[in-house]
Amino acid sequence: MPLAESANCVLIAGKRGGETRLAAALVLATTRADVNGAVRRLLDVRKCSFASRELATGESGMEYGGITPLGLPADWPVFVDAAVAAADRVVIGSGLRRSKLVLAGSVLAALPAASVWRGWPRRSSRPARRRNEPVNRTAEVLVDELVRAA
Repeated sequence: MPLAESANCVLIAGKRGGETRLAAALVLATTRADVNGAVRRLLDVRKCSFASRELATGESGMEYGGITPLGLPADWPVFVDAAVAAADRVVIGSGLRRSKLVLAGSVLAALPAASVWRGWPRRSSRPARRRNEPVNRTAEVLVDELVRAA
């Protein structure tokens, strides 16, 4: 599977007025979610970051590395990148590390808590990578799992 057909679901935690707000962001594996910019504003918090492993697994009931927007608590917003929503097919987590789901991006954009977001950059802001170098560890794990499963 090419990375351009893989999506990462990251859980975001932010605080405002002593209240913790949780959300999910779904972006292509070749894209970085603008957590401290766009997601922070969408979540309406002063500061936010990726949810800790303990918080992510405890609150979602899913395995770390297999988080999916399907089955998250109904009150969590899901911010879907427009590139994911437009994809004919995208590989996402299933809730378990050892399996993945392949869905049309339109299915993810139609989730009840989903809103399609066009606010973050299409490409990573990291320095140029060598060809075929994974964007991040999550994408690398996904590719390894898909190769082993094939």
